[in-house]
Formats: sequence, C-alpha cells, structure tokens
Amino acid sequence: MQSRRAYTRVSFSDPVRVHLPNRDTIVSTLASNLSRGGIFLRFDQPFPKGRKLWLEFNTFQGPVKVNKGEVAWIQKRDPTGPGGVSAVPGMGIRFLELSRKAEARIGHYVDEMIRRQQVRRVSSEYIIVSRTVREKATPTATIVEPKKPFPLTRLLLITNGAALALIVAALIVLVLTT
Repeated sequence: MQSRRAYTRVSFSDPVRVHLPNRDTIVSTLASNLSRGGIFLRFDQPFPKGRKLWLEFNTFQGPVKVNKGEVAWIQKRDPTGPGGVSAVPGMGIRFLELSRKAEARIGHYVDEMIRRQQVRRVSSEYIIVSRTVREKATPTATIVEPKKPFPLTRLLLITNGAALALIVAALIVLVLTT
C-alpha cells in the first residue's frame, strides 16, 4: 500500500496558537506531528474541513507564522479504534501560505528530526564487524551488540533506595541515642 502523503511527517508536540479569520479568537492547542506541507493539531472539537486559519508555533530555529492554512481533514474521537484504543481527535492543517523564513525553519526542523531518527535507528541495530582469523584464510563475521544506556529509572531507584537506607539508619541512631 502506497502512502498518499506528499511530505514526511515527524513528531512535534509543542503548543500552537490558532487564529481564526474575522474573529478575535485565539485557541491554544498541542500538535502531534509536523511536515513541510502541514501539521496535525490535537483538538476535541475540530473545525470543519475547509476552514481557513493561521498559526503560530516555535521550532528550535525560532518562531514560525503560517500566514494561511486550511483544515484538510478531521479525525473525531473513535472509542472503537483498533484494540479498543481511541484515536486522538484533531485536524490536519495544510499550509497554504508561508514566508520563506517560516518554510526554512519548518524544513530545518523536519530534516533534523529525520536525521535524529536515522541516527537512533542505526545505533540500535547490530553491527557486523569483519575480521580475518590467522589460521583460516576466510574472513568471519562477529556480531557486536550495541551498548545499552544506563536507564534513568534504574538510577532513580538506586538513589532513592540509598536515600531511604540513610534515613532509616539515621532514625535508628536517633532512637538508640535517646
């Protein structure tokens, strides 16, 4: 099955300010993903398809203003989703007008996130190292597993356990000396 998407989407979960034309209303919501062509906004009651709006959000390159966007599609909450999981309600916004600066900032963000995902994927795969054994003339391969980072949760458990042990020891000393 081929994807109908013209642009690669990357994770983007920052706040977005939505401005509606001809209204003084500004709505703040969170995004789920971003591409060069649009953004998905989480929204309990999505606007109707075709609604024009403009957006403001930040990337690590700086603020981005979408001068004109349009609700391209909506996704309503579906409690009968696959595995009983509810779909995140919201709306896909197609960018219609972007300044060159906004286009460059979005493009840089998307490219950087794609690069980070590729680096993460490569570092989590097994690395095959080729070496030659002196007794044999044919090269052999050795599979080297990547080092797993020390999980933060394990570190927190160890430090919390040590702190608890010190508190208990201090209480015992206090009780014995009084």
